[in-house]
Amino acid sequence: MAATSANRTGLKEAPTLSQVAPSLLAHCSVALTDSQRDSTVGIPSTVVDLRPLEDGGEAVVLREGAVKEVELRQRMAAADL
Repeated sequence: MAATSANRTGLKEAPTLSQVAPSLLAHCSVALTDSQRDSTVGIPSTVVDLRPLEDGGEAVVLREGAVKEVELRQRMAAADL
């Protein structure tokens, strides 16, 4: 998952989803944004690998950021993921 602070190493932070480089989004299956968090500056994005879901596994939190893992898991459970 790439979130609103997603950027390539060494490049400026993208503060909104619309500013995330298309080349980065091309490698994402899903890009989500939370308008309540769009103005959050200085808090890194939460990065999650969803590939294990394809084989019946669980999502792997690669980096916990603005969205805490417990909140992420609650939302995924509510969405039946």
